[in-house]
Amino acid sequence: KVHRWHQRGRGARYGSRLTALQRKGRQQSIAQPRQVCMYRARGHTRYSLEEIGGYFGGRDHTTVMHAQRTVTSKRAADPELDRVLASLEQRLGVAEAVPARG
Repeated sequence: KVHRWHQRGRGARYGSRLTALQRKGRQQSIAQPRQVCMYRARGHTRYSLEEIGGYFGGRDHTTVMHAQRTVTSKRAADPELDRVLASLEQRLGVAEAVPARG
């Protein structure tokens, strides 16, 4: 489930609560952890864009697409973020991402 990714992963690292990530707010302190959670949910589950967006405060599927592009871009440009995400994925036992969907 999407909430398990948050509880065991990035959201906990940021100190953000699941309920905060599911709200409509756009504060940077919540938006960045939410984007990372969306990125991880999209890359490591088979949930659709709509399902992931709906879980995170009823957001549109394009918001999930934006989160995925943003985190991918930031991860490539920021070795520290890449290291943190790789470490987190290793800790959670994520061998590799779910194959991309058409």
